[in-house]
Amino acid sequence: SEGDYQATIYTDAEDVERNPNNLDRQVRKVTRKDIIELNLAKDGGALLHIRRL
Repeated sequence: SEGDYQATIYTDAEDVERNPNNLDRQVRKVTRKDIIELNLAKDGGALLHIRRL
């Protein structure tokens, strides 16, 4: 639905080759029209938690 949301995004950190358990966390305000683009590590992934503000 319309409105603003908060996206908390967890992705592999840049040093994933040396420390595979290290994560980056980013929080940003988004709307339903936003596109979230992520650069993923090889064999990596991401977790997104999106909640309405």
